[in-house]
Amino acid sequence: MFERRSRGGLRMRVQAAQAHYRAALGRAQQARLSLRYAVLTLALALATGPAAAEVVATPDGFTITHTRSVQASPAAAWTALTAWGSWWSDGHSWSGKAANISLDSVAEGCLCERWAAGEVAHGRVLMVMPGKRLLIDAPLGPLQALPVVARLAFTLKPAGRGTTVTIEMRVAGTAANGLGGPVDGVLREAADRLARRIDTGRP
Repeated sequence: MFERRSRGGLRMRVQAAQAHYRAALGRAQQARLSLRYAVLTLALALATGPAAAEVVATPDGFTITHTRSVQASPAAAWTALTAWGSWWSDGHSWSGKAANISLDSVAEGCLCERWAAGEVAHGRVLMVMPGKRLLIDAPLGPLQALPVVARLAFTLKPAGRGTTVTIEMRVAGTAANGLGGPVDGVLREAADRLARRIDTGRP
Protein backbone atom coordinates (compact mmCIF):
# COMPACT_ATOMS: atom_id res chain seq x y z
CA MET A 1 0.00 0.00 0.00
CA PHE A 2 2.74 2.44 1.01
CA GLU A 3 4.73 1.56 -2.13
CA ARG A 4 1.70 2.23 -4.35
CA ARG A 5 1.14 5.58 -2.64
CA SER A 6 4.81 6.49 -3.05
CA ARG A 7 4.69 5.60 -6.71
CA GLY A 8 1.48 7.58 -7.11
CA GLY A 9 3.00 10.62 -5.42
CA LEU A 10 6.12 10.37 -7.54
CA ARG A 11 4.03 10.10 -10.69
CA MET A 12 2.08 13.23 -9.70
CA ARG A 13 5.30 15.13 -9.01
CA VAL A 14 6.72 14.06 -12.38
CA GLN A 15 3.54 15.10 -14.15
CA ALA A 16 3.57 18.45 -12.33
CA ALA A 17 7.21 18.99 -13.29
CA GLN A 18 6.43 18.14 -16.91
CA ALA A 19 3.49 20.56 -16.92
CA HIS A 20 5.69 23.27 -15.42
CA TYR A 21 8.37 22.60 -18.06
CA ARG A 22 5.83 22.78 -20.89
CA ALA A 23 4.48 26.05 -19.52
CA ALA A 24 7.97 27.52 -19.20
CA LEU A 25 8.84 26.33 -22.70
CA GLY A 26 5.66 27.90 -24.02
CA ARG A 27 6.51 31.22 -22.37
CA ALA A 28 10.04 31.10 -23.81
CA GLN A 29 8.74 30.36 -27.30
CA GLN A 30 6.20 33.16 -26.97
CA ALA A 31 8.96 35.53 -25.86
CA ARG A 32 11.09 34.55 -28.87
CA LEU A 33 8.13 35.08 -31.20
CA SER A 34 7.41 38.45 -29.61
CA LEU A 35 11.05 39.46 -30.04
CA ARG A 36 11.04 38.34 -33.67
CA TYR A 37 7.83 40.29 -34.26
CA ALA A 38 9.32 43.40 -32.67
CA VAL A 39 12.48 43.13 -34.77
CA LEU A 40 10.43 42.59 -37.95
CA THR A 41 8.21 45.56 -37.13
CA LEU A 42 11.24 47.78 -36.56
CA ALA A 43 12.86 46.59 -39.79
CA LEU A 44 9.71 47.33 -41.77
CA ALA A 45 9.43 50.76 -40.18
CA LEU A 46 13.02 51.57 -41.07
CA ALA A 47 12.58 50.25 -44.60
CA THR A 48 9.36 52.07 -45.39
CA GLY A 49 9.79 55.26 -43.36
CA PRO A 50 12.19 57.20 -45.62
CA ALA A 51 10.33 56.21 -48.80
CA ALA A 52 7.13 57.75 -47.44
CA ALA A 53 8.88 61.04 -46.68
CA GLU A 54 10.41 61.86 -50.04
CA VAL A 55 9.60 65.58 -49.70
CA VAL A 56 11.20 67.08 -46.59
CA ALA A 57 10.53 70.69 -45.68
CA THR A 58 13.51 72.80 -44.62
CA PRO A 59 13.49 76.23 -42.96
CA ASP A 60 13.88 77.94 -46.33
CA GLY A 61 12.69 75.41 -48.90
CA PHE A 62 12.55 71.64 -49.35
CA THR A 63 14.57 68.54 -50.20
CA ILE A 64 13.33 65.71 -52.42
CA THR A 65 15.01 62.31 -52.63
CA HIS A 66 14.27 59.31 -54.85
CA THR A 67 16.27 56.09 -54.93
CA ARG A 68 16.09 53.32 -57.51
CA SER A 69 17.97 50.02 -57.86
CA VAL A 70 19.06 48.98 -61.34
CA GLN A 71 20.76 45.88 -62.72
CA ALA A 72 23.44 47.69 -64.72
CA SER A 73 26.92 48.68 -63.60
CA PRO A 74 27.63 52.26 -62.47
CA ALA A 75 29.45 52.87 -65.76
CA ALA A 76 26.44 51.75 -67.82
CA ALA A 77 24.08 53.71 -65.57
CA TRP A 78 26.24 56.80 -66.07
CA THR A 79 26.10 56.43 -69.84
CA ALA A 80 22.30 56.35 -69.74
CA LEU A 81 22.08 59.21 -67.25
CA THR A 82 24.19 61.58 -69.32
CA ALA A 83 22.13 60.82 -72.46
CA TRP A 84 19.50 63.07 -70.89
CA GLY A 85 17.14 63.35 -73.83
CA SER A 86 16.79 59.56 -74.03
CA TRP A 87 14.95 59.24 -70.71
CA TRP A 88 13.52 62.64 -69.75
CA SER A 89 9.78 63.11 -70.32
CA ASP A 90 8.49 65.02 -73.37
CA GLY A 91 5.87 66.49 -71.07
CA HIS A 92 8.51 68.34 -69.06
CA SER A 93 10.19 70.09 -71.96
CA TRP A 94 9.53 73.46 -73.59
CA SER A 95 9.60 72.08 -77.11
CA GLY A 96 7.45 69.04 -76.38
CA LYS A 97 10.33 66.72 -77.30
CA ALA A 98 12.82 65.58 -74.69
CA ALA A 99 15.14 64.54 -77.52
CA ASN A 100 15.91 68.26 -77.91
CA ILE A 101 17.52 68.28 -74.45
CA SER A 102 21.21 67.47 -74.15
CA LEU A 103 23.73 67.46 -71.33
CA ASP A 104 27.32 68.57 -71.75
CA SER A 105 28.70 66.49 -68.87
CA VAL A 106 31.71 68.64 -67.99
CA ALA A 107 32.12 71.32 -65.33
CA GLU A 108 30.21 74.43 -66.45
CA GLY A 109 28.52 72.30 -69.10
CA CYS A 110 24.96 73.13 -70.11
CA LEU A 111 21.80 71.10 -69.63
CA CYS A 112 20.18 72.75 -72.61
CA GLU A 113 17.14 72.39 -74.83
CA ARG A 114 17.43 73.63 -78.39
CA TRP A 115 14.82 73.56 -81.15
CA ALA A 116 13.84 75.68 -84.13
CA ALA A 117 11.73 78.11 -82.11
CA GLY A 118 14.16 78.76 -79.25
CA GLU A 119 16.64 77.63 -76.64
CA VAL A 120 16.47 77.05 -72.88
CA ALA A 121 19.28 76.50 -70.39
CA HIS A 122 17.72 74.17 -67.83
CA GLY A 123 20.87 73.85 -65.75
CA ARG A 124 24.61 74.27 -65.37
CA VAL A 125 26.93 71.44 -64.36
CA LEU A 126 28.80 72.02 -61.10
CA MET A 127 30.44 68.62 -60.53
CA VAL A 128 31.21 65.59 -62.68
CA MET A 129 32.61 62.35 -61.27
CA PRO A 130 31.93 59.78 -64.02
CA GLY A 131 30.19 56.69 -62.75
CA LYS A 132 29.73 58.24 -59.30
CA ARG A 133 28.19 61.69 -59.03
CA LEU A 134 26.67 64.47 -61.13
CA LEU A 135 25.69 67.81 -59.57
CA ILE A 136 23.76 70.43 -61.52
CA ASP A 137 22.54 73.91 -60.70
CA ALA A 138 19.06 73.18 -62.06
CA PRO A 139 16.06 75.39 -61.28
CA LEU A 140 13.81 73.30 -63.49
CA GLY A 141 10.40 74.35 -64.79
CA PRO A 142 8.63 77.01 -62.69
CA LEU A 143 11.66 77.31 -60.38
CA GLN A 144 13.60 79.02 -63.16
CA ALA A 145 11.63 82.25 -62.84
CA LEU A 146 11.85 82.37 -59.04
CA PRO A 147 14.56 83.79 -56.74
CA VAL A 148 15.63 80.35 -55.50
CA VAL A 149 18.68 78.10 -55.58
CA ALA A 150 18.11 74.54 -56.81
CA ARG A 151 20.72 71.79 -56.78
CA LEU A 152 20.02 68.50 -58.54
CA ALA A 153 22.36 65.63 -57.63
CA PHE A 154 22.66 62.12 -59.04
CA THR A 155 24.67 59.61 -57.01
CA LEU A 156 25.57 56.14 -58.31
CA LYS A 157 26.78 53.44 -55.93
CA PRO A 158 27.63 49.80 -56.69
CA ALA A 159 25.13 47.38 -55.15
CA GLY A 160 25.95 43.73 -55.74
CA ARG A 161 25.91 43.25 -59.50
CA GLY A 162 23.88 46.41 -60.01
CA THR A 163 23.74 50.04 -58.97
CA THR A 164 21.79 52.19 -56.56
CA VAL A 165 20.78 55.47 -58.19
CA THR A 166 19.85 58.32 -55.86
CA ILE A 167 18.34 61.54 -57.16
CA GLU A 168 18.22 64.48 -54.76
CA MET A 169 16.85 67.96 -55.37
CA ARG A 170 17.53 70.67 -52.80
CA VAL A 171 15.67 73.93 -53.20
CA ALA A 172 16.39 76.99 -51.04
CA GLY A 173 14.18 80.05 -51.19
CA THR A 174 10.82 80.79 -49.63
CA ALA A 175 9.46 81.71 -53.05
CA ALA A 176 9.33 77.96 -53.74
CA ASN A 177 6.98 77.27 -50.83
CA GLY A 178 4.12 75.07 -52.00
CA LEU A 179 6.02 73.71 -55.00
CA GLY A 180 7.47 70.65 -53.26
CA GLY A 181 4.63 68.41 -54.39
CA PRO A 182 4.72 69.34 -58.10
CA VAL A 183 8.52 69.15 -58.22
CA ASP A 184 8.39 65.76 -56.50
CA GLY A 185 5.99 64.52 -59.17
CA VAL A 186 8.45 65.50 -61.90
CA LEU A 187 11.41 63.86 -60.15
CA ARG A 188 9.46 60.71 -59.31
CA GLU A 189 8.61 60.25 -62.97
CA ALA A 190 12.19 61.07 -63.95
CA ALA A 191 13.57 58.47 -61.52
CA ASP A 192 11.26 55.79 -62.90
CA ARG A 193 12.06 56.63 -66.51
CA LEU A 194 15.80 56.73 -65.88
CA ALA A 195 15.73 53.35 -64.12
CA ARG A 196 13.80 51.78 -67.00
CA ARG A 197 16.15 53.36 -69.53
CA ILE A 198 19.16 51.93 -67.71
CA ASP A 199 17.71 48.42 -67.38
CA THR A 200 15.76 48.03 -70.62
CA GLY A 201 17.09 50.67 -72.99
CA ARG A 202 13.64 52.30 -73.10
CA PRO A 203 12.15 54.80 -70.62
